[in-house]
Amino acid sequence: MNTQISWNLQDLLRGQSPEDLRAGITRGTEEIAAWRNRLDTLTPVQLRKLLDQKDQVKSDLSRYYSYYSLRQAEDTADPGILAKLSELEQFATEISNKLLFLTLWIMHLPDEQAKTYLESEPLAPYHYLLTSIRKDKPYTKTEEIEHILNLKNITSSHLATMYDILSDGFHYELDGKSITKEELISLKTSPRAEIRERIYPLLFQPYQEHKALFSELYKAIVLDWNIEGIRIRNHTNPISIRNHANDIPDEAITTLLSVIRSNARLFADYFTLKHAINTKTGQTTRTRAATSTHRIQDLHRRPTPSRSPSTSSLRRTNASTCACTTQPNASSMRTTSTSIRNPGNEPEHSAQASTTPKHPTSS
Repeated sequence: MNTQISWNLQDLLRGQSPEDLRAGITRGTEEIAAWRNRLDTLTPVQLRKLLDQKDQVKSDLSRYYSYYSLRQAEDTADPGILAKLSELEQFATEISNKLLFLTLWIMHLPDEQAKTYLESEPLAPYHYLLTSIRKDKPYTKTEEIEHILNLKNITSSHLATMYDILSDGFHYELDGKSITKEELISLKTSPRAEIRERIYPLLFQPYQEHKALFSELYKAIVLDWNIEGIRIRNHTNPISIRNHANDIPDEAITTLLSVIRSNARLFADYFTLKHAINTKTGQTTRTRAATSTHRIQDLHRRPTPSRSPSTSSLRRTNASTCACTTQPNASSMRTTSTSIRNPGNEPEHSAQASTTPKHPTSS
Protein backbone atom coordinates (compact mmCIF):
# COMPACT_ATOMS: atom_id res chain seq x y z
CA MET A 1 0.00 0.00 0.00
CA ASN A 2 3.02 2.30 0.42
CA THR A 3 2.99 4.97 -2.28
CA GLN A 4 5.94 7.20 -3.16
CA ILE A 5 4.89 10.75 -3.95
CA SER A 6 6.68 12.49 -6.80
CA TRP A 7 6.17 16.18 -7.59
CA ASN A 8 6.58 17.93 -10.92
CA LEU A 9 8.47 21.00 -9.75
CA GLN A 10 9.56 22.51 -13.04
CA ASP A 11 7.01 25.33 -12.84
CA LEU A 12 8.76 26.59 -9.71
CA LEU A 13 12.08 26.80 -11.51
CA ARG A 14 10.64 28.45 -14.64
CA GLY A 15 13.26 26.98 -16.91
CA GLN A 16 16.16 27.62 -14.55
CA SER A 17 18.26 25.21 -12.56
CA PRO A 18 18.28 25.59 -8.76
CA GLU A 19 21.87 26.80 -9.06
CA ASP A 20 20.89 29.52 -11.56
CA LEU A 21 18.07 30.64 -9.29
CA ARG A 22 20.44 30.88 -6.34
CA ALA A 23 22.99 32.84 -8.35
CA GLY A 24 20.30 35.34 -9.34
CA ILE A 25 19.29 35.77 -5.70
CA THR A 26 22.89 36.47 -4.70
CA ARG A 27 23.38 38.91 -7.56
CA GLY A 28 20.18 40.82 -6.77
CA THR A 29 21.10 41.04 -3.09
CA GLU A 30 24.53 42.47 -3.87
CA GLU A 31 23.02 45.10 -6.17
CA ILE A 32 20.64 46.25 -3.41
CA ALA A 33 23.41 46.21 -0.78
CA ALA A 34 25.47 48.56 -2.96
CA TRP A 35 23.02 51.32 -2.00
CA ARG A 36 23.68 50.99 1.73
CA ASN A 37 25.79 54.15 2.02
CA ARG A 38 23.64 56.19 -0.38
CA LEU A 39 20.16 55.73 1.08
CA ASP A 40 19.68 59.39 2.02
CA THR A 41 20.07 60.35 -1.65
CA LEU A 42 17.23 58.10 -2.81
CA THR A 43 14.44 59.67 -4.79
CA PRO A 44 10.97 58.08 -4.62
CA VAL A 45 11.58 56.55 -8.06
CA GLN A 46 14.90 55.05 -6.98
CA LEU A 47 13.40 53.70 -3.75
CA ARG A 48 10.60 52.14 -5.80
CA LYS A 49 13.19 50.37 -7.97
CA LEU A 50 15.01 49.10 -4.87
CA LEU A 51 11.79 47.78 -3.36
CA ASP A 52 10.86 46.12 -6.66
CA GLN A 53 14.27 44.48 -6.76
CA LYS A 54 14.00 43.33 -3.16
CA ASP A 55 10.56 41.93 -3.87
CA GLN A 56 12.01 39.94 -6.77
CA VAL A 57 14.80 38.57 -4.58
CA LYS A 58 12.25 37.47 -1.96
CA SER A 59 10.05 35.90 -4.63
CA ASP A 60 12.97 33.96 -6.11
CA LEU A 61 14.10 32.92 -2.62
CA SER A 62 10.60 31.66 -1.89
CA ARG A 63 10.56 29.58 -5.09
CA TYR A 64 14.05 28.27 -4.34
CA TYR A 65 13.06 27.18 -0.84
CA SER A 66 9.71 25.79 -2.01
CA TYR A 67 11.49 23.61 -4.56
CA TYR A 68 13.51 21.81 -1.90
CA SER A 69 10.67 21.88 0.63
CA LEU A 70 8.46 19.94 -1.79
CA ARG A 71 11.36 17.61 -2.52
CA GLN A 72 11.45 16.91 1.21
CA ALA A 73 7.71 16.19 1.18
CA GLU A 74 8.46 13.20 -1.04
CA ASP A 75 10.53 11.70 1.77
CA THR A 76 10.76 13.64 5.03
CA ALA A 77 13.69 11.52 6.23
CA ASP A 78 15.88 11.90 3.11
CA PRO A 79 19.26 12.95 4.61
CA GLY A 80 20.41 14.62 1.39
CA ILE A 81 17.36 16.89 1.15
CA LEU A 82 17.41 17.62 4.89
CA ALA A 83 21.03 18.70 4.60
CA LYS A 84 20.17 20.89 1.61
CA LEU A 85 17.28 22.53 3.46
CA SER A 86 19.49 23.20 6.46
CA GLU A 87 22.12 24.83 4.23
CA LEU A 88 19.38 26.75 2.41
CA GLU A 89 18.08 28.17 5.69
CA GLN A 90 21.54 29.50 6.43
CA PHE A 91 21.73 31.00 2.94
CA ALA A 92 18.29 32.59 3.29
CA THR A 93 19.19 34.05 6.69
CA GLU A 94 22.37 35.48 5.19
CA ILE A 95 20.30 37.14 2.45
CA SER A 96 17.82 38.48 5.01
CA ASN A 97 20.58 39.96 7.12
CA LYS A 98 22.20 41.62 4.11
CA LEU A 99 18.89 43.27 3.15
CA LEU A 100 17.82 44.22 6.66
CA PHE A 101 19.50 47.62 6.46
CA LEU A 102 16.88 48.88 4.00
CA THR A 103 13.99 47.94 6.28
CA LEU A 104 15.65 49.57 9.30
CA TRP A 105 16.39 52.74 7.32
CA ILE A 106 12.72 53.05 6.33
CA MET A 107 11.68 52.37 9.91
CA HIS A 108 13.84 55.13 11.39
CA LEU A 109 13.23 57.85 8.81
CA PRO A 110 12.21 61.23 10.28
CA ASP A 111 8.45 61.70 9.98
CA GLU A 112 8.68 64.49 7.42
CA GLN A 113 11.01 62.55 5.14
CA ALA A 114 8.87 59.44 5.51
CA LYS A 115 5.79 61.47 4.63
CA THR A 116 7.44 62.58 1.38
CA TYR A 117 7.98 58.97 0.34
CA LEU A 118 4.56 57.80 1.53
CA GLU A 119 2.74 60.49 -0.43
CA SER A 120 4.75 60.02 -3.64
CA GLU A 121 3.05 58.46 -6.65
CA PRO A 122 5.86 56.00 -7.53
CA LEU A 123 5.66 54.43 -4.06
CA ALA A 124 1.85 54.16 -3.95
CA PRO A 125 1.93 50.33 -4.43
CA TYR A 126 4.20 50.06 -1.38
CA HIS A 127 2.28 52.44 0.88
CA TYR A 128 0.93 49.70 3.16
CA LEU A 129 4.32 47.98 3.36
CA LEU A 130 6.08 51.21 4.30
CA THR A 131 3.56 52.11 6.99
CA SER A 132 3.69 48.55 8.38
CA ILE A 133 7.47 48.71 8.62
CA ARG A 134 7.27 51.94 10.59
CA LYS A 135 4.68 50.43 12.96
CA ASP A 136 7.23 47.75 13.86
CA LYS A 137 9.67 50.25 15.35
CA PRO A 138 8.71 49.61 19.03
CA TYR A 139 9.37 45.88 18.62
CA THR A 140 12.58 46.04 16.59
CA LYS A 141 16.12 45.97 17.92
CA THR A 142 19.41 47.19 16.50
CA GLU A 143 20.70 45.69 13.28
CA GLU A 144 23.29 43.64 15.14
CA ILE A 145 20.70 42.15 17.50
CA GLU A 146 18.32 41.46 14.61
CA HIS A 147 21.12 39.58 12.85
CA ILE A 148 21.69 37.48 15.97
CA LEU A 149 17.98 36.71 16.31
CA ASN A 150 17.81 35.62 12.69
CA LEU A 151 20.78 33.31 13.21
CA LYS A 152 19.19 31.94 16.40
CA ASN A 153 16.04 31.10 14.48
CA ILE A 154 17.94 28.77 12.17
CA THR A 155 18.25 26.41 15.13
CA SER A 156 14.79 26.91 16.63
CA SER A 157 13.07 26.26 13.29
CA HIS A 158 14.37 22.69 13.39
CA LEU A 159 12.04 21.87 16.28
CA ALA A 160 9.18 21.46 13.80
CA THR A 161 11.47 19.51 11.46
CA MET A 162 12.19 17.06 14.26
CA TYR A 163 8.45 16.68 14.87
CA ASP A 164 7.80 16.00 11.17
CA ILE A 165 10.59 13.45 10.86
CA LEU A 166 9.29 11.55 13.87
CA SER A 167 5.55 11.71 13.15
CA ASP A 168 5.80 11.19 9.39
CA GLY A 169 7.86 8.08 10.04
CA PHE A 170 5.06 6.36 11.96
CA HIS A 171 3.84 3.07 10.48
CA TYR A 172 0.65 1.31 11.45
CA GLU A 173 -0.54 -2.27 11.28
CA LEU A 174 -4.00 -2.60 9.74
CA ASP A 175 -5.43 -5.94 8.63
CA GLY A 176 -1.97 -7.46 8.60
CA LYS A 177 -0.47 -4.71 6.41
CA SER A 178 1.98 -1.96 7.32
CA ILE A 179 0.79 1.46 6.16
CA THR A 180 2.04 5.04 6.55
CA LYS A 181 0.36 7.81 8.52
CA GLU A 182 -0.87 9.48 5.32
CA GLU A 183 -2.42 6.22 4.13
CA LEU A 184 -4.11 5.74 7.48
CA ILE A 185 -5.48 9.30 7.48
CA SER A 186 -6.97 8.76 4.01
CA LEU A 187 -9.15 6.03 5.53
CA LYS A 188 -11.07 8.62 7.58
CA THR A 189 -13.50 8.77 4.67
CA SER A 190 -13.59 5.06 3.92
CA PRO A 191 -17.09 3.81 2.95
CA ARG A 192 -16.62 1.02 5.51
CA ALA A 193 -17.82 2.19 8.92
CA GLU A 194 -15.76 -0.39 10.82
CA ILE A 195 -12.57 0.92 9.19
CA ARG A 196 -13.40 4.51 10.09
CA GLU A 197 -14.08 3.46 13.68
CA ARG A 198 -10.74 1.66 13.97
CA ILE A 199 -8.39 4.23 12.49
CA TYR A 200 -8.83 6.99 15.10
CA PRO A 201 -7.45 5.17 18.16
CA LEU A 202 -4.84 3.58 15.91
CA LEU A 203 -3.74 6.96 14.55
CA PHE A 204 -3.09 8.48 17.98
CA GLN A 205 -1.43 5.41 19.50
CA PRO A 206 2.20 6.31 18.58
CA TYR A 207 1.62 9.90 19.71
CA GLN A 208 0.68 8.53 23.11
CA GLU A 209 3.79 6.35 23.10
CA HIS A 210 6.01 9.35 22.32
CA LYS A 211 4.13 11.90 24.42
CA ALA A 212 7.18 12.83 26.51
CA LEU A 213 9.18 13.75 23.40
CA PHE A 214 6.29 15.67 21.81
CA SER A 215 5.75 17.51 25.08
CA GLU A 216 9.37 18.66 25.13
CA LEU A 217 9.15 19.84 21.51
CA TYR A 218 6.04 21.89 22.22
CA LYS A 219 7.55 23.36 25.39
CA ALA A 220 10.66 24.39 23.47
CA ILE A 221 8.54 26.09 20.78
CA VAL A 222 6.47 27.98 23.36
CA LEU A 223 9.60 29.02 25.27
CA ASP A 224 11.25 30.31 22.09
CA TRP A 225 8.07 32.24 21.21
CA ASN A 226 7.98 33.78 24.70
CA ILE A 227 11.66 34.70 24.93
CA GLU A 228 11.82 36.46 21.59
CA GLY A 229 8.33 37.91 21.35
CA ILE A 230 7.77 38.97 24.96
CA ARG A 231 11.13 39.34 26.69
CA ILE A 232 13.20 40.64 23.77
CA ARG A 233 10.71 42.40 21.49
CA ASN A 234 8.51 43.62 24.36
CA HIS A 235 5.10 42.59 23.05
CA THR A 236 2.47 42.74 25.78
CA ASN A 237 1.44 39.08 25.67
CA PRO A 238 1.65 36.09 23.30
CA ILE A 239 -1.57 36.84 21.42
CA SER A 240 -0.42 40.44 20.87
CA ILE A 241 2.41 39.06 18.73
CA ARG A 242 -0.09 37.41 16.42
CA ASN A 243 -2.44 40.41 16.46
CA HIS A 244 0.39 42.75 15.49
CA ALA A 245 1.46 40.45 12.65
CA ASN A 246 -2.14 40.43 11.38
CA ASP A 247 -2.42 44.22 11.82
CA ILE A 248 -5.38 43.83 14.17
CA PRO A 249 -5.66 45.86 17.41
CA ASP A 250 -5.61 43.90 20.65
CA GLU A 251 -8.90 45.57 21.55
CA ALA A 252 -10.65 44.05 18.52
CA ILE A 253 -9.60 40.53 19.48
CA THR A 254 -10.51 41.13 23.13
CA THR A 255 -13.99 42.25 22.07
CA LEU A 256 -14.38 39.27 19.75
CA LEU A 257 -13.44 36.80 22.49
CA SER A 258 -15.73 38.56 24.97
CA VAL A 259 -18.73 38.25 22.64
CA ILE A 260 -17.95 34.58 22.01
CA ARG A 261 -17.69 33.84 25.73
CA SER A 262 -20.95 35.62 26.51
CA ASN A 263 -22.73 33.59 23.81
CA ALA A 264 -21.05 30.26 24.49
CA ARG A 265 -24.39 28.79 25.56
CA LEU A 266 -25.66 29.14 21.98
CA PHE A 267 -22.81 26.97 20.71
CA ALA A 268 -23.46 24.40 23.43
CA ASP A 269 -27.18 24.27 22.58
CA TYR A 270 -26.40 23.89 18.87
CA PHE A 271 -24.01 20.99 19.33
CA THR A 272 -26.30 19.32 21.87
CA LEU A 273 -29.11 19.39 19.31
CA LYS A 274 -26.79 18.25 16.52
CA HIS A 275 -25.53 15.37 18.65
CA ALA A 276 -29.09 14.25 19.36
CA ILE A 277 -29.98 14.32 15.65
CA ASN A 278 -26.84 12.40 14.67
CA THR A 279 -27.37 9.84 17.41
CA LYS A 280 -30.87 9.08 16.15
CA THR A 281 -29.43 8.31 12.71
CA GLY A 282 -26.71 6.10 14.19
CA GLN A 283 -23.84 8.48 13.45
CA THR A 284 -20.87 9.31 15.67
CA THR A 285 -18.04 11.82 15.42
CA ARG A 286 -16.00 9.09 13.73
CA THR A 287 -18.55 8.23 11.08
CA ARG A 288 -19.87 11.66 10.15
CA ALA A 289 -16.88 12.72 8.04
CA ALA A 290 -17.17 9.70 5.81
CA THR A 291 -20.95 10.01 5.57
CA SER A 292 -20.74 13.63 4.42
CA THR A 293 -17.87 12.97 2.03
CA HIS A 294 -19.60 10.10 0.31
CA ARG A 295 -22.84 12.06 0.17
CA ILE A 296 -21.00 14.73 -1.81
CA GLN A 297 -19.58 12.03 -4.09
CA ASP A 298 -23.09 10.65 -4.56
CA LEU A 299 -24.35 14.10 -5.55
CA HIS A 300 -21.72 14.27 -8.27
CA ARG A 301 -22.52 10.77 -9.53
CA ARG A 302 -26.30 11.13 -9.41
CA PRO A 303 -28.07 12.00 -12.72
CA THR A 304 -29.47 15.52 -12.56
CA PRO A 305 -31.78 16.10 -15.53
CA SER A 306 -33.25 19.29 -14.06
CA ARG A 307 -30.36 20.95 -12.26
CA SER A 308 -27.12 20.17 -10.48
CA PRO A 309 -26.77 20.43 -6.70
CA SER A 310 -26.37 24.02 -5.60
CA THR A 311 -23.09 25.34 -4.30
CA SER A 312 -24.78 26.25 -1.03
CA SER A 313 -25.92 22.68 -0.46
CA LEU A 314 -22.37 21.41 -0.88
CA ARG A 315 -21.14 24.15 1.44
CA ARG A 316 -23.63 23.09 4.10
CA THR A 317 -22.52 19.49 3.73
CA ASN A 318 -18.89 20.45 4.21
CA ALA A 319 -19.80 22.59 7.21
CA SER A 320 -21.51 19.67 8.90
CA THR A 321 -18.39 17.60 8.34
CA CYS A 322 -16.27 20.17 10.16
CA ALA A 323 -18.72 20.60 13.01
CA CYS A 324 -19.03 16.93 13.80
CA THR A 325 -15.47 15.71 13.45
CA THR A 326 -14.00 16.67 16.80
CA GLN A 327 -10.39 15.71 17.39
CA PRO A 328 -7.58 16.75 19.74
CA ASN A 329 -6.18 19.93 18.19
CA ALA A 330 -2.41 20.06 18.31
CA SER A 331 -2.45 22.94 15.85
CA SER A 332 -4.04 25.26 18.42
CA MET A 333 -0.48 26.23 19.32
CA ARG A 334 0.36 27.26 15.77
CA THR A 335 2.93 30.04 15.87
CA THR A 336 4.45 31.45 12.72
CA SER A 337 7.83 32.72 13.82
CA THR A 338 8.08 35.03 10.83
CA SER A 339 5.81 37.56 12.50
CA ILE A 340 8.15 37.85 15.48
CA ARG A 341 11.50 38.17 13.81
CA ASN A 342 10.90 40.11 10.61
CA PRO A 343 10.55 43.89 10.97
CA GLY A 344 7.72 45.34 8.93
CA ASN A 345 5.83 42.04 8.82
CA GLU A 346 8.09 41.08 5.96
CA PRO A 347 8.73 37.33 5.69
CA GLU A 348 12.29 37.64 4.48
CA HIS A 349 12.31 34.06 3.25
CA SER A 350 10.09 31.02 3.23
CA ALA A 351 12.44 29.14 5.50
CA GLN A 352 10.98 31.23 8.29
CA ALA A 353 7.69 29.42 8.09
CA SER A 354 5.70 27.95 10.93
CA THR A 355 7.72 26.29 13.65
CA THR A 356 4.63 24.47 14.85
CA PRO A 357 4.12 20.75 14.31
CA LYS A 358 1.25 19.73 12.09
CA HIS A 359 -1.97 18.31 13.47
CA PRO A 360 -1.79 14.49 13.43
CA THR A 361 -4.83 14.19 11.14
CA SER A 362 -3.69 16.73 8.55
CA SER A 363 -2.79 15.07 5.29
